[in-house]
Amino acid sequence: MAAKVLRRFKRRQLSRRLFICLVALCLIALSAAGLVWLMETFHAYSPAYYEPKDIERERYEMQQRSLATKAGQRP
Repeated sequence: MAAKVLRRFKRRQLSRRLFICLVALCLIALSAAGLVWLMETFHAYSPAYYEPKDIERERYEMQQRSLATKAGQRP
């Protein structure tokens, strides 16, 4: 009689633990999906930021602009 009660108690305890683990895994998966969704909403692609910089070209363009403004200011 006591063995049946103990077996039933252990089975109930195991089922509770499994249920709690299942709920915890669902919460982790849901929060991860929510975090991914939130990160995707804030994601903005800026080619000027992500593409490699061509420093020589930028220097040349700045020199050309400064020469053009100097040439425009001369009488």
